[in-house]
Amino acid sequence: MGRSSGARLATWYASRHRVAGVICIAYPFRNPTLGPEPDRYLHLADLNVPTLICQGIQDDYGGSNIFGDYALSSSIRVHLLRTDHNFNISPIAWDTLARIMLEFCQETLRRD
Repeated sequence: MGRSSGARLATWYASRHRVAGVICIAYPFRNPTLGPEPDRYLHLADLNVPTLICQGIQDDYGGSNIFGDYALSSSIRVHLLRTDHNFNISPIAWDTLARIMLEFCQETLRRD
C-alpha cells in the first residue's frame, strides 16, 4: 500500500516481485509541472497483480482523465473520489474508502 510516490514504488515493486496485491492512494500518473514521464505509468499496462487505485477526480497528478490517457492492465481497479491529490475527504468518505479497501484485500486473499 502506498500514497502518491509510495504508490508508484509499490506498483513498480509489484511488477518485479511476487506480491498478493497493491492498494494505491493518489497515484502520481504525471507531475503537473513536468512533461510526460513514462517511467511513472508504463509498467501499469502489464501489471498482473490485483491493484486498487483510489484516485481523486480533481487530482492534478491524474484525475478522471486517467482512463483515456494511460493504459491500465485488467488487473487494475480504479475507484474515483471527489477530491484532489491531498485526499481531504470527510470522515464518512474515509469510512467508505476503508470498506472498499478491506473488500479488495479480502477478494485478493481469496484468489491466492
